[in-house]
Amino acid sequence: MKKLHIFILKSYAGPLAMTFFISLFILVMQFLWRYVDDLVGKGLELHVMAELMFYASLQVVPMALPLAILLAALMTFGNLGENYELTAIKAAGISLRRVMAPLVVLTAIISATAFWFSNNVLPVANLKLYSLLYSVKQARPELDIKEKIYYGGVEGFRIKVDRKDKKTGMMYDLIIHDHRDKINRNVNVTMADSGQMVVGADKNHIAITLYSGITYDEKVSLGNSRMTDHARQMYRHDTFRQQTVTIEDSKTCEFAPDLSADFAEITLSVSSDAEIWVNDERKGVGNWTGRLGSGSYIVECKKTYHRSTSREITVTPAMTGNTIK
Repeated sequence: MKKLHIFILKSYAGPLAMTFFISLFILVMQFLWRYVDDLVGKGLELHVMAELMFYASLQVVPMALPLAILLAALMTFGNLGENYELTAIKAAGISLRRVMAPLVVLTAIISATAFWFSNNVLPVANLKLYSLLYSVKQARPELDIKEKIYYGGVEGFRIKVDRKDKKTGMMYDLIIHDHRDKINRNVNVTMADSGQMVVGADKNHIAITLYSGITYDEKVSLGNSRMTDHARQMYRHDTFRQQTVTIEDSKTCEFAPDLSADFAEITLSVSSDAEIWVNDERKGVGNWTGRLGSGSYIVECKKTYHRSTSREITVTPAMTGNTIK
């Protein structure tokens, strides 16, 4: 009987090892396919990749082992039946239960070992695997951004890059949408000729430096909680030569901006009891002083029982302090 048990175990061991490593390989390839975008182009050293694959292999062992046991059992008894070995065993008066006894004992030992592995080794492997993945992602975050595809890895922002230099980390033709306003998500857009993204030494903040760009900003009026097409909104746009944005713990602050004014503080003066309208928006009566962005405006003077008059003016930053009558 011992010879029969050894024969069954030998017939089972080969398919078990083969199917286990095949299942392990397929599951590791699935892991690589999932994280290939985070690994390619990072310049990782060989030992880092080997460590990553080792921890990934440990992570999928609990999934590969049951598949291997099932497939190995099917292959073993399939081969025994195909070669009439099961028929010979039963003809010798040995029941199928006694034939399967060594495999039941072996499977019980494998199950106990798998439980110990999942309880003691797997948590550590998962921790080290995802810690290593996080370190790889944080090393050079600009490499996570794909060309011509919006990137949402920075909380509250969507970033699109037309092209980038993988050697220097410089990104070109950037578009950044500020989505921190949860109600009106597309009221602030920044476009820049180029820029760089750098992670701070403490790994807790990201600095984005932009060059030669424009920021467009719409502010919802105080009477409206949501921006609509017909609602009148405040609008401004600023040009800059260099601007640095720091994002830290979901908080964003801007510093060291080099902005160029794109508005003018002007005074509109008409007769004392006439109303002043700018682009169909009432500004005041008699005199009005305020800020207008660069561009063309229709200024209209209205008075009861009088014919209205209008005039087109072009506002430039150089007009600051001017009075228009």
